[in-house]
Amino acid sequence: MPIFEYRCVRCESEFELFVRKDTNGVTCPSCGGDQLEKLFSTSMVSTKAIKMRSYRAKERQADRARAERDHDTHDDHHTH
Repeated sequence: MPIFEYRCVRCESEFELFVRKDTNGVTCPSCGGDQLEKLFSTSMVSTKAIKMRSYRAKERQADRARAERDHDTHDDHHTH
């Protein structure tokens, strides 16, 4: 089974998926979106631009997670 890498257009999450011939309707595991870009695997193609793009995507994900945690902490602080 081949492994494909995708990026969600909606939330910019990147993920890998084992794809079989009978796989239908690939969706983003983070937001459920179905508008996906198929990426070249970094194990197949490794350039500085691809590495930087992957790094920036991971940073955006970390920033979103951090903002969500900060928001939840702020809400918890003000409700108790």
